[in-house]
Amino acid sequence: MDAESGGSALSSPSGPTTMSEGASPQERKIEDIKEEDMYSNEHGSYMPCFTPESEENMEFVSQTSLRVDSTSEKFKVTVKRPCSSTTDDVMTTSPAYSGGDSCQASPDSALQPTPSSSSSTPLLPPCRVCGEKASGFHYGVNTCEACKGFFRRSLRRKTEYKCVKSDRSCTIAPGKRNGCPLCRYNKCLAVGMSKEAIKTGRYTHEKRTRDIREIKRLQNQVEVKEEVKESPSEAHEKTIIVNEEFERLAEHMDNAQKTMYGPLLGFWTNQKAIFKLTNDYAEAFRLKLEMFGSMNNLSKEEYQQFYSQTGIDLDNRLMLVTNFASNMEKNITKFVTFTKTIPGFATLPLEDQASLVKSSRFEFWIFGFWKFINTEMKVLTGPARNCYHSSELCNVWDKDFVVALFNFAQTLHNLQMTDMEIALVRCICLTYTDRCELKNPEKVEEIQWKMLMCLQYVVEKNHNNSERYFSRIMDRLAAVRNLTDWSNKIAQEVKLDWPILQRHPLLLEMMSM
Repeated sequence: MDAESGGSALSSPSGPTTMSEGASPQERKIEDIKEEDMYSNEHGSYMPCFTPESEENMEFVSQTSLRVDSTSEKFKVTVKRPCSSTTDDVMTTSPAYSGGDSCQASPDSALQPTPSSSSSTPLLPPCRVCGEKASGFHYGVNTCEACKGFFRRSLRRKTEYKCVKSDRSCTIAPGKRNGCPLCRYNKCLAVGMSKEAIKTGRYTHEKRTRDIREIKRLQNQVEVKEEVKESPSEAHEKTIIVNEEFERLAEHMDNAQKTMYGPLLGFWTNQKAIFKLTNDYAEAFRLKLEMFGSMNNLSKEEYQQFYSQTGIDLDNRLMLVTNFASNMEKNITKFVTFTKTIPGFATLPLEDQASLVKSSRFEFWIFGFWKFINTEMKVLTGPARNCYHSSELCNVWDKDFVVALFNFAQTLHNLQMTDMEIALVRCICLTYTDRCELKNPEKVEEIQWKMLMCLQYVVEKNHNNSERYFSRIMDRLAAVRNLTDWSNKIAQEVKLDWPILQRHPLLLEMMSM
């Protein structure tokens, strides 16, 4: 399979029970915990009291909340003892990061279990959507119960939300999550919530470790961002400035993508030329089948045995793999050059840059290459103008994977994204922090959040029904993850099956993820 940008063929979540350091990780289902009651302390701060579904042998768990002491201007953590207790223990910490509309939702409470507690609630970062206390790993993201329920209801909703502001700039932050359902839903999608993400797996030890590190980082913040009230004119001026920034960023990434394609740009953007080439090959392939019949019944083992004995590439499998490897290796450099144009990406540690490039190779490829996949004629056309029928691809790659690949490409055909939107989506694919080890994941999340907001701006400018269109793009970003995992598995099989790939060390390095 050809690739213009270095692409390659490629359970319900549960939360952890927080344990003392050094203990082996255990798991429990978040659904086994429910919000039983709400009670308040003498200062008026409300705390959720959680209890197991089974009330027999119930263990009381300490609860904590953050409140501001107006005299000391510091946060105080109120540790709520079991419901039978009559006293509160109060300890003072440094002010916590207050939150706001950023890629890293900020906490309304950053929790640290008390040493005296025999058991404690799962140690989680704040809700990615609203910044309040998270209750578990829901729809692929750490969220609170309120945002989990809101997203579940939104998935079932048949009518579209409406924004309460004309510029769709509502802030979703602690205490402000119920103001605008549209902006809240878009933020759910932007942070990665999706129906498909329910199947991303259990709350692993690695995920738990990352969460604990994040909480410690948030607790060590020494400044609190205070909200500044703006007049309508100031808010309008700020919106104009932000939109101008997004306009420049979108044009910058669009131009970077055009530069990456170079002389191939005219072909990549010429759908009529692609269709003609595809149609001609489909007709030639049909005539070939009529004359010689199909060679698809030849298994991989039979082909390799025949080739080792005769040296004859009976059905052009070797030629396909050779062309695939050659075209991919030529474009890996272009792919890497494109990543350097993303603002902030070149300042990341080199190890992070390499990990992000490797882990995103398939998604970067498919979100630009769908134009070359004709699902009706079942033909894939490479940027070098070499075509392959899906049945030929199945001789090298898993048949089910090829079918899934063509089906996914059709959904992108249905979206018909503009070139500028494609460039921004590729940047988003490149900056996921949850599928590789990173030294500076916070910086990567900042880059992705800016790209998400820029994409939303471009979509609102290009489409009348922008909310629905943006949601469809986010849905495709979530759905492609299954294909990515599948692609990674197949890439390892291809490396073993085709020794000729050893001649392409750069390609092998890209496939080493």
